Amino acid sequence: MTARAALPLVGVLVFVAAAYAIALPGPFEFDDLITVAVDPGARSITAWWADLGRHVRPLTKGSFALTCPLGVWLGNVPLGHRLGNVAIHLATIVALFLLGRRLASTCLPQLGARAASRAALAAAALFGLHPLATEAVSYLSGRSMALGTLLGALSLIAWINARETPIRWGWLGAAIGAWAAAVLARETMAIVPLTWVLWEWARTDRPSSAFSTRRIREIAPLLTLAAGLMLIVAAWLLTHDRYAYLLWMSGLIARMHFTEPSLLVALGYFGESFALLRYPSIDPQVPPTMSLVARLTGTVIVTAAALLAWRARRENPQMVIGIAWAAIWIVPIYLVAIRQDPVSERHFYPAIWGLAFALAVSWAKWTERKGAMRTAGNTLAIFAVVACAGITAVRNSDYRSEVALWEAAQRMAPDKVRVLNNLGVAYMEAGRWDDAQSVLAHAVALDPADDQARDNLYDAHRRRLALPGWVRMPEE
Repeated sequence: MTARAALPLVGVLVFVAAAYAIALPGPFEFDDLITVAVDPGARSITAWWADLGRHVRPLTKGSFALTCPLGVWLGNVPLGHRLGNVAIHLATIVALFLLGRRLASTCLPQLGARAASRAALAAAALFGLHPLATEAVSYLSGRSMALGTLLGALSLIAWINARETPIRWGWLGAAIGAWAAAVLARETMAIVPLTWVLWEWARTDRPSSAFSTRRIREIAPLLTLAAGLMLIVAAWLLTHDRYAYLLWMSGLIARMHFTEPSLLVALGYFGESFALLRYPSIDPQVPPTMSLVARLTGTVIVTAAALLAWRARRENPQMVIGIAWAAIWIVPIYLVAIRQDPVSERHFYPAIWGLAFALAVSWAKWTERKGAMRTAGNTLAIFAVVACAGITAVRNSDYRSEVALWEAAQRMAPDKVRVLNNLGVAYMEAGRWDDAQSVLAHAVALDPADDQARDNLYDAHRRRLALPGWVRMPEE
């Protein structure tokens, strides 16, 4: 890629950095205070290395050990970490731009080189500026997802390079190495080999047709390899003391919530958020159950979308690629309820790009036409980018303080006890005693059995924030 050709991408990166700049001076938030802020392994490479074997997500922890000294040098440790998060996000945008161009050249032969570059750039811009990505970037504890996505994208790029005829063994090693690094950043990145399978299924430079039954038979050995690699990761997790405990807890939660429609809830939330019908939240309000009618409706919508994409796979293969990409990142995580939270927005970070790519390719095809259609397509694209950038900038302003973050969460979930409890704690730490007492009283009225909210209400009432023995108690 020439320097001139890279200028639009640089412009996108600058635009994204500007949208995230307002959150940079913000403090540690929520889980940051019990993980990153107090973990010695996140403060220096020496401390991280000394306890390497016990770390969960060791590569992510090591990245914090690298950005902490930057924060110390700047006189603001969270600032150093946030600069690191934004840098990872920008690098991910570049990686997905390159991936988009490779997918266009190998899976979308009907798309010209110029249109392919425009589509890759548009997808990267939509991904980078979409407000649904904010939690994985501005929330420090979301770094594992952003870092894992970056490494997963690099793994797929290396896989595509490796599979060119003849096979390039160096690139194959790079693909597996990047995948292993992604797993060390976030364990759910074990599913990265499924993206290799998706590309093999969609590529058009083979005698068999893309997406055909014959192609599935051809890539059966790869499916076996992918399954084997994921089994290796599963075995490693089960033999690691801390991961094994987390998996045991996830299994316990899954048994408790087995009948709840976890996947439908996640898909619905993702669809609404991607379409900008929901404002982002660090603690979303999601109904714990769904009626039979709601379940049937959701199932019909999801099935219809998949069938429509499948029927159009010859003329618009990007739709199958985009939907399958999103499904790879959402379905394994939300197929069953393995955590207390029905959804967490940072989990959708890699899935955003799949739909963005499908829309961007469709837009690039549309704007290849002349006249009013091209004008309408370009106008719609500008509107989408500006809307996403504006919402993302506003969302980042919520991260300027814990009070602002939890006030934003309360606006979206005014009767969620955990949100009220955490907002009350934030008010207490800011010395806003009357406000703290008001929201905590509301939380206790909603759930009198919530010990944390009741204890925090007592502390707020007595104005004992500065007395010895007061312990910050956000609800997990």
